[in-house]
Amino acid sequence: MKILIIEDSVDVLNALKKGFKDKKVMADHCKNGTEGVAKLKENSYDLVILDLMLPDISGEEILKKAKEMSPETHFLILTAQSDVNKKAELLDIGAEDFMQKPFTFDELYARIQAILRRLHGSLPTEYLKIGDLELVPERRVAIKSGKTIELRGKEYSLLEYLMRHPDQVISRQILMEEVWDYSASVLSNTVDAYMYKVRQKIDNDPKNRMIKTVHGVGFILESIH
Repeated sequence: MKILIIEDSVDVLNALKKGFKDKKVMADHCKNGTEGVAKLKENSYDLVILDLMLPDISGEEILKKAKEMSPETHFLILTAQSDVNKKAELLDIGAEDFMQKPFTFDELYARIQAILRRLHGSLPTEYLKIGDLELVPERRVAIKSGKTIELRGKEYSLLEYLMRHPDQVISRQILMEEVWDYSASVLSNTVDAYMYKVRQKIDNDPKNRMIKTVHGVGFILESIH
Protein backbone atom coordinates (compact mmCIF):
# COMPACT_ATOMS: atom_id res chain seq x y z
CA MET A 1 0.00 0.00 0.00
CA LYS A 2 1.34 3.41 -0.97
CA ILE A 3 -0.15 6.59 0.48
CA LEU A 4 0.29 10.31 -0.17
CA ILE A 5 -0.34 12.77 2.67
CA ILE A 6 -1.12 16.40 1.72
CA GLU A 7 -1.27 18.29 5.02
CA ASP A 8 0.13 21.68 6.08
CA SER A 9 -0.09 21.16 9.87
CA VAL A 10 3.33 20.03 11.09
CA ASP A 11 1.84 18.31 14.15
CA VAL A 12 -0.73 16.36 12.14
CA LEU A 13 1.80 15.48 9.45
CA ASN A 14 4.35 14.20 11.97
CA ALA A 15 1.71 12.11 13.74
CA LEU A 16 0.66 10.54 10.42
CA LYS A 17 4.25 9.90 9.34
CA LYS A 18 5.00 8.16 12.65
CA GLY A 19 1.80 6.12 12.52
CA PHE A 20 2.45 4.83 9.00
CA LYS A 21 6.10 4.13 9.81
CA ASP A 22 4.98 1.99 12.77
CA LYS A 23 2.58 0.14 10.45
CA LYS A 24 5.39 -0.26 7.88
CA VAL A 25 3.28 1.53 5.26
CA MET A 26 5.01 3.62 2.59
CA ALA A 27 3.76 7.21 2.80
CA ASP A 28 4.95 10.21 0.78
CA HIS A 29 4.07 13.62 2.15
CA CYS A 30 3.94 17.31 1.27
CA LYS A 31 2.77 20.51 2.98
CA ASN A 32 0.96 22.32 0.16
CA GLY A 33 -1.34 21.68 -2.75
CA THR A 34 1.12 22.62 -5.51
CA GLU A 35 3.58 19.96 -4.40
CA GLY A 36 0.73 17.52 -3.88
CA VAL A 37 -0.55 17.91 -7.44
CA ALA A 38 3.01 17.45 -8.74
CA LYS A 39 3.40 14.20 -6.79
CA LEU A 40 0.05 12.96 -8.09
CA LYS A 41 1.25 13.59 -11.65
CA GLU A 42 4.50 11.75 -11.07
CA ASN A 43 3.38 8.78 -8.96
CA SER A 44 0.59 6.28 -8.48
CA TYR A 45 -1.01 6.00 -5.02
CA ASP A 46 -3.51 3.62 -3.48
CA LEU A 47 -4.91 6.41 -1.35
CA VAL A 48 -4.42 10.14 -0.74
CA ILE A 49 -4.98 11.73 2.66
CA LEU A 50 -5.93 15.30 1.80
CA ASP A 51 -6.37 18.27 4.13
CA LEU A 52 -9.26 20.43 2.97
CA MET A 53 -7.68 23.74 4.06
CA LEU A 54 -4.26 24.27 2.48
CA PRO A 55 -2.27 27.52 2.13
CA ASP A 56 -2.13 27.68 -1.68
CA ILE A 57 -4.74 25.42 -3.32
CA SER A 58 -7.93 24.24 -1.64
CA GLY A 59 -8.35 20.54 -1.06
CA GLU A 60 -11.50 20.66 -3.17
CA GLU A 61 -9.55 21.95 -6.20
CA ILE A 62 -6.88 19.29 -5.71
CA LEU A 63 -9.57 16.61 -5.56
CA LYS A 64 -11.12 17.85 -8.82
CA LYS A 65 -7.75 17.96 -10.61
CA ALA A 66 -6.69 14.58 -9.30
CA LYS A 67 -9.92 12.88 -10.33
CA GLU A 68 -9.50 14.29 -13.85
CA MET A 69 -5.92 12.97 -14.02
CA SER A 70 -6.50 9.64 -12.29
CA PRO A 71 -10.14 8.70 -11.53
CA GLU A 72 -9.08 5.47 -9.80
CA THR A 73 -7.15 7.32 -7.05
CA HIS A 74 -8.98 7.20 -3.71
CA PHE A 75 -9.20 10.12 -1.28
CA LEU A 76 -9.76 10.41 2.44
CA ILE A 77 -10.43 14.06 3.38
CA LEU A 78 -9.20 15.66 6.60
CA THR A 79 -11.46 18.50 7.69
CA ALA A 80 -12.54 20.53 10.69
CA GLN A 81 -15.92 21.06 9.04
CA SER A 82 -19.08 19.18 10.00
CA ASP A 83 -21.29 20.63 7.24
CA VAL A 84 -23.19 17.69 5.73
CA ASN A 85 -23.95 19.58 2.51
CA LYS A 86 -20.28 20.38 1.96
CA LYS A 87 -19.34 16.77 2.58
CA ALA A 88 -22.00 15.69 0.09
CA GLU A 89 -20.48 17.99 -2.54
CA LEU A 90 -17.05 16.45 -2.00
CA LEU A 91 -18.47 12.93 -2.14
CA ASP A 92 -20.05 13.84 -5.46
CA ILE A 93 -16.67 15.00 -6.78
CA GLY A 94 -15.14 11.69 -5.76
CA ALA A 95 -13.98 11.69 -2.14
CA GLU A 96 -14.17 8.27 -0.51
CA ASP A 97 -14.51 9.29 3.13
CA PHE A 98 -13.82 11.93 5.78
CA MET A 99 -11.92 12.29 9.03
CA GLN A 100 -13.02 15.18 11.19
CA LYS A 101 -10.24 16.79 13.23
CA PRO A 102 -9.15 15.98 15.86
CA PHE A 103 -8.82 12.23 15.32
CA THR A 104 -6.71 9.29 16.42
CA PHE A 105 -4.35 7.47 14.09
CA ASP A 106 -5.96 4.12 14.93
CA GLU A 107 -9.33 5.40 13.75
CA LEU A 108 -7.83 6.84 10.58
CA TYR A 109 -6.00 3.60 9.82
CA ALA A 110 -9.21 1.59 10.33
CA ARG A 111 -10.95 3.93 7.92
CA ILE A 112 -8.22 3.46 5.31
CA GLN A 113 -8.40 -0.32 5.59
CA ALA A 114 -12.17 -0.17 5.16
CA ILE A 115 -11.87 1.98 2.03
CA LEU A 116 -9.43 -0.45 0.45
CA ARG A 117 -11.51 -3.49 1.47
CA ARG A 118 -14.68 -2.21 -0.10
CA LEU A 119 -13.25 -1.19 -3.48
CA HIS A 120 -14.70 -4.25 -5.18
CA GLY A 121 -17.76 -4.52 -2.95
CA SER A 122 -18.66 -7.46 -0.75
CA LEU A 123 -22.46 -7.55 -0.86
CA PRO A 124 -24.33 -10.00 -3.10
CA THR A 125 -25.66 -8.56 -6.33
CA GLU A 126 -28.94 -10.31 -7.04
CA TYR A 127 -31.74 -8.31 -8.65
CA LEU A 128 -33.69 -6.08 -6.26
CA LYS A 129 -37.00 -4.31 -6.84
CA ILE A 130 -39.25 -2.41 -4.43
CA GLY A 131 -42.18 -0.51 -5.88
CA ASP A 132 -40.93 1.51 -8.85
CA LEU A 133 -37.32 1.36 -7.64
CA GLU A 134 -34.94 -1.23 -9.10
CA LEU A 135 -31.22 -1.97 -8.83
CA VAL A 136 -29.28 -3.23 -11.84
CA PRO A 137 -26.19 -5.00 -10.40
CA GLU A 138 -24.29 -5.54 -13.65
CA ARG A 139 -24.37 -1.78 -14.28
CA ARG A 140 -24.54 -0.68 -10.62
CA VAL A 141 -27.29 1.82 -11.35
CA ALA A 142 -30.79 2.39 -10.05
CA ILE A 143 -33.96 2.71 -12.10
CA LYS A 144 -36.75 4.85 -10.62
CA SER A 145 -40.05 5.22 -12.50
CA GLY A 146 -38.28 4.10 -15.67
CA LYS A 147 -35.43 6.63 -15.31
CA THR A 148 -31.85 5.36 -15.03
CA ILE A 149 -29.90 6.96 -12.17
CA GLU A 150 -26.12 6.78 -11.87
CA LEU A 151 -24.85 5.92 -8.38
CA ARG A 152 -21.32 6.13 -7.02
CA GLY A 153 -19.92 3.05 -5.29
CA LYS A 154 -20.94 3.75 -1.70
CA GLU A 155 -24.23 5.33 -2.76
CA TYR A 156 -25.10 2.10 -4.53
CA SER A 157 -24.00 -0.05 -1.57
CA LEU A 158 -26.00 2.04 0.88
CA LEU A 159 -29.18 1.87 -1.21
CA GLU A 160 -28.61 -1.84 -1.80
CA TYR A 161 -28.40 -2.52 1.94
CA LEU A 162 -31.61 -0.59 2.64
CA MET A 163 -33.41 -2.46 -0.15
CA ARG A 164 -32.28 -5.79 1.32
CA HIS A 165 -33.93 -4.78 4.60
CA PRO A 166 -37.18 -3.04 3.61
CA ASP A 167 -39.55 -1.81 6.34
CA GLN A 168 -36.81 -2.20 8.96
CA VAL A 169 -35.34 0.67 10.97
CA ILE A 170 -31.59 0.55 10.33
CA SER A 171 -29.33 2.48 12.68
CA ARG A 172 -26.39 4.56 11.48
CA GLN A 173 -24.11 2.26 13.47
CA ILE A 174 -25.36 -0.80 11.60
CA LEU A 175 -24.89 0.97 8.26
CA MET A 176 -21.31 1.82 9.23
CA GLU A 177 -20.62 -1.79 10.18
CA GLU A 178 -22.34 -3.43 7.19
CA VAL A 179 -21.77 -0.98 4.34
CA TRP A 180 -18.46 0.53 5.43
CA ASP A 181 -17.13 -2.67 7.06
CA TYR A 182 -16.06 -1.10 10.32
CA SER A 183 -17.62 0.20 13.50
CA ALA A 184 -17.32 3.77 14.83
CA SER A 185 -20.41 5.56 16.11
CA VAL A 186 -18.72 8.97 15.81
CA LEU A 187 -18.85 8.62 12.02
CA SER A 188 -22.61 9.07 11.69
CA ASN A 189 -22.16 12.30 9.69
CA THR A 190 -20.58 10.22 6.94
CA VAL A 191 -23.73 8.11 6.70
CA ASP A 192 -25.87 11.27 6.65
CA ALA A 193 -23.81 12.76 3.83
CA TYR A 194 -24.20 9.66 1.68
CA MET A 195 -27.88 9.34 2.54
CA TYR A 196 -28.37 12.95 1.45
CA LYS A 197 -26.86 12.16 -1.97
CA VAL A 198 -28.96 9.00 -2.38
CA ARG A 199 -32.13 10.89 -1.53
CA GLN A 200 -31.27 13.70 -3.94
CA LYS A 201 -30.95 11.16 -6.72
CA ILE A 202 -33.77 8.70 -6.13
CA ASP A 203 -36.06 10.06 -3.44
CA ASN A 204 -36.35 13.83 -3.72
CA ASP A 205 -40.15 14.11 -3.71
CA PRO A 206 -40.97 15.17 -0.11
CA LYS A 207 -44.59 14.03 -0.53
CA ASN A 208 -43.72 10.51 -1.65
CA ARG A 209 -40.45 9.48 -0.02
CA MET A 210 -39.41 5.85 0.34
CA ILE A 211 -36.46 6.53 2.65
CA LYS A 212 -37.45 8.12 5.93
CA THR A 213 -35.42 9.30 8.88
CA VAL A 214 -36.25 7.81 12.26
CA HIS A 215 -34.97 10.57 14.50
CA GLY A 216 -32.41 9.49 17.04
CA VAL A 217 -32.15 6.02 15.49
CA GLY A 218 -31.47 5.83 11.75
CA PHE A 219 -33.39 5.22 8.53
CA ILE A 220 -36.10 3.04 7.04
CA LEU A 221 -36.91 2.25 3.42
CA GLU A 222 -40.65 1.67 3.23
CA SER A 223 -41.98 -0.76 0.62
CA ILE A 224 -45.43 0.84 0.88
CA HIS A 225 -45.50 4.63 1.09
